[in-house]
Amino acid sequence: MRSSPKLMVSVALLVTLVTFQNCSETLPEQQTEKSSNSTSPGPSPAPGPVPAISLSSASAGPTAILPGGAISLSTKVSSNMDLTNVVLRLSVKNASQTVVWSQNFPNQTVLAAQLKDFVQSFLAPETLTPGFYSVSAEILSPDLNQNLFTANNATTFEVKPPIRVSVGNTMPYTDSLGRVWSADTGITGMSIPTTEPLASVQGSNDPALYSSFRWGQDPVTGASAAFSFTAIVPSNGKYKVTLKWVEHYVFGPNLRIFSVVINGTTVLQDFDLFVAAGGAFIAYDRSFVVTTGQATPQVRVTFNPGIIENPKINAIEILGAP
Repeated sequence: MRSSPKLMVSVALLVTLVTFQNCSETLPEQQTEKSSNSTSPGPSPAPGPVPAISLSSASAGPTAILPGGAISLSTKVSSNMDLTNVVLRLSVKNASQTVVWSQNFPNQTVLAAQLKDFVQSFLAPETLTPGFYSVSAEILSPDLNQNLFTANNATTFEVKPPIRVSVGNTMPYTDSLGRVWSADTGITGMSIPTTEPLASVQGSNDPALYSSFRWGQDPVTGASAAFSFTAIVPSNGKYKVTLKWVEHYVFGPNLRIFSVVINGTTVLQDFDLFVAAGGAFIAYDRSFVVTTGQATPQVRVTFNPGIIENPKINAIEILGAP
């Protein structure tokens, strides 16, 4: 039986549609396969040289100082790559990581396998809070815009409390600046602790600090005598010793004469407090920088009698010195 032309055309169209449908179902798989092939990572490129920087910092001096003192830090930098004109930044931080001092050391070059040594000093302000401090070391790009490496807590050091003594006082004293002066301590020799309240002292906001004192006297004979104050310090080095006086007993020159010796060196000879202060009831403070070198680091202040009256002292302060 012969098929009609219309039937043959209909069959041909049906075959074409089925074939097109089958092709469209396989198209996404082909696209997915091509997409997968085009985004596959392939072998990783060989990594380039990575700067392996090491920083080590150590105290070149003492690890404990008093406020006002200086500590020297030696910081060593090494790298497996040449670092040209890099900047070393050192920052001193307290326990809460607050920067209290920072300094840049520019235009330094560290060659591969070379050890570069930077030595620098940190001067602790006299007002620095006692406690432990760390050193953060950074390697920066020449323009300071890129941090190449940071080493925190490369070394630590301690700032000890300042030494302040209200001589002759039975109680600690807090002055008008909030500084605490300990009660009488560290005294040897023949002296008498005394308190004579003063309503005012010219040149000071703290008359109470000048109201207590010691004066040297032999308790048996009553003769003028020597006495000393000794304080242990954190380490051998330089210290600023401040002695505080007020003349409240004699009212003219050549009526109190004595001398002062610190660690074996006479710093005041035939000292007339009335003349030095410019009169009675006037605060007179005098500072001396001394260097310690004993097996047990200490500052020893001796008050020696002179030709008349008794040596005396009201207060003593010891801080570090650069």
